[in-house]
Amino acid sequence: MNIIQTESVSGLRNNYDKVLKQLTSGPVLLLQRSKVAAVLMTPDAWNAVMRELDDLRDRVDVLEAKVELGQNELEQVDIVELEAMVGDAIST
Repeated sequence: MNIIQTESVSGLRNNYDKVLKQLTSGPVLLLQRSKVAAVLMTPDAWNAVMRELDDLRDRVDVLEAKVELGQNELEQVDIVELEAMVGDAIST
């Protein structure tokens, strides 16, 4: 489990090098008066989030188009195939 990293705005101002190094471990929440004021992340992390968001939007568009075309029938899966799919999902 990832631990959420936090830093105060004044801590960023006083020790920005340390905070920037923390970004290699994941995003850093900047706190101002104990409330989240901003989220810092590396450009690569931001780009990954944006790519995933674009992919999810594309999937929603495809599903909406299928519903509009009446192609929203449920796929039938036998129990052995379902168990294999669930087992694969749990092991990853």
